[in-house]
Amino acid sequence: MVDEPELIEFQAAVTKVQTLADNGIRVTFDLSEQSVMALAKLATCQQAGAYLKIVATPFMRESFTDSDHAAKKTTENGAAPMGGRGPVKRRDRRTSE
Repeated sequence: MVDEPELIEFQAAVTKVQTLADNGIRVTFDLSEQSVMALAKLATCQQAGAYLKIVATPFMRESFTDSDHAAKKTTENGAAPMGGRGPVKRRDRRTSE
């Protein structure tokens, strides 16, 4: 009998969904700083060349952990959630100061 694989559980925001030139699909997730153990397990899977069976459970932003308070604050200001880059304010170099 085969042992049950260890689950890798984390909360994340989907920050990018794209189709590739070969018709493949790539999905990018942003994880909070508290997901270090998940990061380590995912890195181990990558090194081993393992494929993942992923089951996602959507939830509303308000139910995210309080440890993500800073990301919530930036989201309210229009930046991307979960530490994403969000809008960048650029200085117009044509004007003199």
